[in-house]
Amino acid sequence: MQNNRKEIAMNNWTKLSIEYANQRSYLDDLFQVYPTIKIAILDGVLYAKGNNKMYKSVTETYKNHNIMSALVLRNYLYQL
Repeated sequence: MQNNRKEIAMNNWTKLSIEYANQRSYLDDLFQVYPTIKIAILDGVLYAKGNNKMYKSVTETYKNHNIMSALVLRNYLYQL
């Protein structure tokens, strides 16, 4: 009987959790509880110096954000 009560309680919490996870504000709420470091992993020609929109965005508009190549991701994570 005790085991059955635990199973019912667990099922109720699981059901509530699933319902909550399907709400629009779930990720916003999650990030409020568990703040994270946002990292953008970008590779390819956008790092080629030139007069193109992507290069300017990375080097000017978003220069203070965590944007990096996958080649340096491991080193970045180890320094945290």
